[in-house]
Amino acid sequence: MDMVGPPAHAPRGRHCCGDRGWAVGQLPLWVDLTDRPVLVVGAGRAAAVKIPPLLEAGARVRVVAPGAVDAVRAAAAAGRLVWEPRPFAPADAAGMRLVVVAVGAPDVHRAARAAARRAGAWLLDAAWPDEGDVTFGAVVRRDPLVIGVATGGAAPR
Repeated sequence: MDMVGPPAHAPRGRHCCGDRGWAVGQLPLWVDLTDRPVLVVGAGRAAAVKIPPLLEAGARVRVVAPGAVDAVRAAAAAGRLVWEPRPFAPADAAGMRLVVVAVGAPDVHRAARAAARRAGAWLLDAAWPDEGDVTFGAVVRRDPLVIGVATGGAAPR
């Protein structure tokens, strides 16, 4: 079998594709998040899109943001997640398996990314997917079959 590595001219990164179309540095991976702690920084529209797959996966979702869109408020009211209506603090990332940064304020965004890295958590960056460790792909479930489709964060934009 002919094994092909990344092109010699390829910069290190998530979206650079080789001549066979595979994303360099990415591995399709199924992760069990059942009862695992996940922090979502931000509670706006971007966060509201990232939260449902986490809840479906059984993650213990904690959201930190001063305000929240209705979907996040409703999930918190139903007891599906914990919403702490306050500003993010770097200590929030401690002990988390995954940190989802979905906040528009650049200073908070930078602080949350740095805190996730220091805590050793995987990072999902909603604004800059190629800067994170993971992205969410589209998932089709037809029990027992599960199919994932991913673009490495390149689409949709």
